[in-house]
Amino acid sequence: MGKQRTRFEAWFARWRGVRTPQEEAAVLEVADAYDGINKTNLLTPAQLAVIVRAASSPRALLWMNAIELLSDLTTRWEAATGAAAEMFASRHSHVRFAALCCVNRDMAIGVANRLLRGGLEDKSSRVRWKAAEKICDLDRKEFLPQLEGALLREKHPKARASIEFDLRLLRDGYIIRPGSPSGFNVTVRVKDGISSSFVTDEIMQAKGVDAVAAELRRL
Repeated sequence: MGKQRTRFEAWFARWRGVRTPQEEAAVLEVADAYDGINKTNLLTPAQLAVIVRAASSPRALLWMNAIELLSDLTTRWEAATGAAAEMFASRHSHVRFAALCCVNRDMAIGVANRLLRGGLEDKSSRVRWKAAEKICDLDRKEFLPQLEGALLREKHPKARASIEFDLRLLRDGYIIRPGSPSGFNVTVRVKDGISSSFVTDEIMQAKGVDAVAAELRRL
């Protein structure tokens, strides 16, 4: 029994969330495919198809678990990177969204850039804000002009707020908002995402925003 199957079986045993037997079986099929790839250090078209099918599903239980594994495979196999690129060409926005979730620091830069640029101009607002989020998460400052353009074009209120948040965080390294009582909520980028902390007005005045942000990143 492979590592991923063991992990998912243990999770299903303790998780009381709603799922169908078919969904559970599909997740375990993905786990078996991934375990088989790692065992042989070979990626077959059949194994990749199992993972891509689940990653392209509208069912959260399938795509959220499959995407994690597909993203890892893109760092090791060109075929997996190509599969993510093909997913982004789908006419279904949830599949394009999932493809963007595969983008990581080690993905082939040409493919990653194409997906990120395309994501910012996608017809789906959900895909647009995900592209902006990925650009920020990956610290891709070279995309700042494209982010600024995307913000100017954005009409969807939720997507606009999300893109503006990621733009400010990537450009400035922090976001400061008034907090109560008498202080500020400071958000900074950290290794595994973002972190927010309350900082009193006294500390902010004594240290300055740059020093405060630097300290929060080290926590």
